[in-house]
Amino acid sequence: MILNALLILAGLGAVATTLAGLAAPLGWPWEQFSHFPAQYAVVLGLAALLLGLSQRYTWAMAFAVFAVINLGQLVPYLNGTTVRAAPQAGTELRLLTLNVLTENRQYPRVLELIGQQHPDLVLLPEVDSRWLEALGGLGNDYPHHIAVPEPPRFGIALFSRLPMEAKVVVPQEGTPTIVARVAVGEGLLTVIGAHPLPPDHRDFQRQRNRQLRYLAELARTAAQPVVLAGDLNITPWSPVFQELLAQGGLYDSGLGRGLAPTWPADRPWFWIPIDHVLLGDGIGVAARRVGPDVGSDHFPVMVDLVLTEL
Repeated sequence: MILNALLILAGLGAVATTLAGLAAPLGWPWEQFSHFPAQYAVVLGLAALLLGLSQRYTWAMAFAVFAVINLGQLVPYLNGTTVRAAPQAGTELRLLTLNVLTENRQYPRVLELIGQQHPDLVLLPEVDSRWLEALGGLGNDYPHHIAVPEPPRFGIALFSRLPMEAKVVVPQEGTPTIVARVAVGEGLLTVIGAHPLPPDHRDFQRQRNRQLRYLAELARTAAQPVVLAGDLNITPWSPVFQELLAQGGLYDSGLGRGLAPTWPADRPWFWIPIDHVLLGDGIGVAARRVGPDVGSDHFPVMVDLVLTEL
C-alpha cells in the first residue's frame, strides 16, 4: 500500500535524523539534528501505530524503539518530579526575557505584555536604537537600565525596578553580554543576560560554544545567587547545553514544566526551546510560563523566582 510505503519512508527519515542527533558531540552539523526529539517522537510514534494496525509489526516495533529513545530525552521536562520547587520562605522576583526581533515594530504589544506581567527584571535581546526609543516610557517603572543597541541583531537591554549596578562585556569573538548586580531585599542577585550567535554554520557554532563556555565561567565565579537568561540559541538536548549547566553550576528552570518551545513563533511544527532562564544555588521556581505572540519570532518567557540565599 502507498500509505504504508510513505509511513516507512517517514519513519526511516526520523530514524536517520535521530541517529544524526545522537552524534551531536561530533559538532556541526550533527548538533543541528539534536534539537527536535519531540518532532521525531511524534513521527515515529504515529508511524509505529499505523504500521502496527496494518500488521507491519517489524517496522512498527523498530520505529517504536526509536520513538522511545526520543521520548527519553523529553522525560526530564515532562516529569514533574524534576521541578525545583520554590521554598516556603524567600524573596520573590519576576523575570521576563524576550528576543524582540530587531525588525519587529509591534512596540505596543511588547509594552502591553510588560505592563500586564509587572516583571521586576526585563531582559530584551535584539534591541536597536528604534526599540530603545520605543521603550523609553519604561523609565518611569524601570528607573534602572542598561542597553547596548549594537551590533545589528545582537543589541541587548536590561530594565530593572530594583537598584542595580551593571556593565556590558564583550567576550572575544562573542556578542555583548550584560552582567548586573541587582539589589533584592537585603542582598544582591547576579543577573547575566546574553544572546550568543546562532549555530547556522561551523564558524558560528564554534563562536557560540566559546561564548557559552565564557558564560559558564561568569556564572561559576559570580557571587551567588546567579541567573543566566536570554536567547542562548541552543536547546536542552544539545550536549553543549548540558556542558553549560555542568560547568556553570546551573539548573534549568524549565525542568519538569513541559517542553515550552519559544521559537520560531510562526512555524509550530519546528517549535523548539532556545530562550532560557538558568539558575544557580539558592533560587527556587514558583512558576514558569511562555507568553503570547507579540510580533517577534520568539515567545517571551516569564519566571517567578524565590531567592533564599541573600
